Amino acid sequence: MDEDEFLEELNKKLIEETKEYIEDENIEEIADILEVIYGILKAKGVSFEEVEKIRLEKKHKRGGFEEKIKLVKVIE
Repeated sequence: MDEDEFLEELNKKLIEETKEYIEDENIEEIADILEVIYGILKAKGVSFEEVEKIRLEKKHKRGGFEEKIKLVKVIE
């Protein structure tokens, strides 16, 4: 399978695993989601550290979910 096809299959798997988590709310499904994400990152040549850096920058700028506040609109 070529790279584009592989990424397409990983994207389908990510959707499948996410649906399973939403249905079951089982923490093991989150582990499956992370496994798929690691596969996507590897296929794209992106490290988890790079994504974590971006996540933290976005969290610093926009906030996280700890306070249970719903973001309605982002003004840039």
